[in-house]
Amino acid sequence: MNGCLRMFLLAACLLTSRTALAALPDDVIEWVKEGVPDEQIITRIAQSPPSVRLGAHDALWLKAAGVSDAVLKALIDASATAPSEPPSTLEVLPEPVEPPTRPPQPKLVVKTVKEIIAAHEDGASTAELIRAVRGLYLRIGRADRNRLESAGVPYSVIRAATTSWQPDAPIRDRSSPQVDRVKGFDGKTTFGTFECGGGFSSVSLGDATTIVARLSPGLHAIIASAISLGVEADFSFAPGDAGRTMLFAVVGAGIPTASNFLLRLAGRFGVDAEDGAAAYGFSVAGLGRFGRLLVGVGLTGTWSGDPAVSVIAADLRIGTWF
Repeated sequence: MNGCLRMFLLAACLLTSRTALAALPDDVIEWVKEGVPDEQIITRIAQSPPSVRLGAHDALWLKAAGVSDAVLKALIDASATAPSEPPSTLEVLPEPVEPPTRPPQPKLVVKTVKEIIAAHEDGASTAELIRAVRGLYLRIGRADRNRLESAGVPYSVIRAATTSWQPDAPIRDRSSPQVDRVKGFDGKTTFGTFECGGGFSSVSLGDATTIVARLSPGLHAIIASAISLGVEADFSFAPGDAGRTMLFAVVGAGIPTASNFLLRLAGRFGVDAEDGAAAYGFSVAGLGRFGRLLVGVGLTGTWSGDPAVSVIAADLRIGTWF
């Protein structure tokens, strides 16, 4: 009887220790790949909440791995009470002391995405990789992320390489060879924006100048972190000849930065819908990124027709990027 009781208590302890393990982002990604229903994943997360607080960086990565919004919300909510740094029990254990008769093992050194993949494929353990990449603060784009995932590099290694585990840790000098320097919002070198500008424009018809209200929607693409291509429409609201409708192709340079600011300098070439005359001009826009929201200002100059109609406009811009 006492033997059965001891075996029962041992099984209960093993079961308790298993369910007490924290659910990590790696586990959630693996469950999704295995086809585990969202309801079961949410239940597992509730039973074993993460031991590290998750942020926007983790949410973007999990979303890209196919995790649903419901599971992502449950995971982030469950981690809200966890510390921002991993508890000491999760820290990588120090290397065991080698016997004096054996030479010391060389320290694993990696600095780039390519070297991380090579070390993983050469058999480096997750603990070794985490210790080697922590503090690199790599900025990686979608292509590098796909390369890491295809090579099977654990998410915990990627997170250690791209973050500091501390929200307020200083970013290292981007001129360091340890950092993959990639321009763009979230490391993207190609992305699009939808913007809508509103404000006032000065319309000159010969010797007469009129101030009119203006609306300007536009769709733009930033290619290879440098080339800006887009289409825009200008609607000026005023009675008579002062009211104009113009359509433009926009070609220029777009400069997105790692500080979430986009500067665009471009030429505009199109047509004045009022009389079918060719129109041309310039466009300058500065936009700040706040999550998916873009907010900024723009300045445009346009000339068309014979006699010439000139339009100088400043506007406030709001939009989104994708």
